[in-house]
Amino acid sequence: IHLLQRSVMSFVPSPCVPAGVRSVQEQRERWDRKRKRTGRELVQTEQKYCEQLDLIITYFVEILKAKGTLRQDIRESIFSSIKSIHLVNQTLLTHLEEGKFGYGFEQFCPHLHFYTAYVDNIQTAKKVLM
Repeated sequence: IHLLQRSVMSFVPSPCVPAGVRSVQEQRERWDRKRKRTGRELVQTEQKYCEQLDLIITYFVEILKAKGTLRQDIRESIFSSIKSIHLVNQTLLTHLEEGKFGYGFEQFCPHLHFYTAYVDNIQTAKKVLM
C-alpha cells in the first residue's frame, strides 16, 4: 500500500495549486506565447514589406523621375498610389513595433482605398508598359 501511495502521489501536479487552476494558467501561458510569436511575425513581415516598397520607390519611381526617363503621367499610370501605400504601411509598422496592434490597424484600415486604386490601375499600367 505504501508503494501504491507514492506512485499516485507522483502524478499530482503540485500540492499548492489545484489541478484545474494549473491547467487554466498553463493554457493562458500558451496563448500568451502564441500571441507574442504571432505579433513578432506580423512585425517582421511588415518590415520586409515596407523595405520592398522602399526599394521600388527608390530604384524605380524616384530614379525614373530624376532621369526624366518617363513623363509624370506615365509614371503615375504605372506606379499609381504606391507612395501613399508605402506611407500608410510605414505608419502601420511604427504602431506595430510599439505593440499598438489594434490602434495601428484602426488607423490603417481607412486607407485601404489606396490598394483599391492601385489594383484598379493594373490594366492601365500593363497597357503603358507594352
